Amino acid sequence: GFPCNQFGKQEPGKNSEILSGLKYVRPGGGFVPNFQLFEKGDVNGEKEQKVFTFLKNSCPPTSDLLGSLNQLFWEPMKVHDIR
Repeated sequence: GFPCNQFGKQEPGKNSEILSGLKYVRPGGGFVPNFQLFEKGDVNGEKEQKVFTFLKNSCPPTSDLLGSLNQLFWEPMKVHDIR
């Protein structure tokens, strides 16, 4: 999992808080993911993680539409950005 806060501000916590947030808050109930959690980072914009730069350059954009701009939190916005 790649935690990111650029989509509706859904991951506001620090790296040290993410696993506890999953376990006790959302979804809660003692949930522990059965996959590796990476450091929180940016998927789009000036500080995007290199893995996402690679993926976006390897795949065509899915649509010309970005979506609701009041729920997307990065700059600059580009057509290849992950929505």
